[in-house]
Amino acid sequence: MRRGLWMGVLLAMIAGCGAGQPVVYETVSDVFPVCAVEEAPYDIALTLPSDARELAKNAEGCLYEAADGAYTICTRTLVTDGLDAAVYTLSGFAQPQIRLNGEEGDREACQFAWSCAGEQGQMVCRAKVLREGDYCYALCFSLKEGLGREYNECINRVFSSFELLPREQTVSGDAEVLA
Repeated sequence: MRRGLWMGVLLAMIAGCGAGQPVVYETVSDVFPVCAVEEAPYDIALTLPSDARELAKNAEGCLYEAADGAYTICTRTLVTDGLDAAVYTLSGFAQPQIRLNGEEGDREACQFAWSCAGEQGQMVCRAKVLREGDYCYALCFSLKEGLGREYNECINRVFSSFELLPREQTVSGDAEVLA
């Protein structure tokens, strides 16, 4: 009886082995940009408030802060495949957690706002991102909570001056080119 049970199990196992259909593997082909921030075709240009001082600068962008620490302004050039990735990099939020607005001319563009905890309390942040090819160019303005009315005109002036200039072009006037 025992021998018959083992033979039955063995036959069942062998019966399951046969020449079935070949296994087909699916591959995913993601296209990643193969460029560097230093190769970006544009520079960010904007007009800074008179009390903004430069804290840090590198190939990706610049960080400015008000003399009294009330706000910070950050510019960044990102190598990315879309606006969603840039929004997540800047804010830590992904769609649909954050609402995106707008386009600018023939470029993909968006503006958004969020709040977060900062070293000196709650901060309200606003950002604008312009996409050109594999690059996203971003401007972020972070302000201490409760100072919106006081700095509203300053914020609007900075965002309205935000533009991209081809690297070969020089800037005149009071606009500052930020790499």
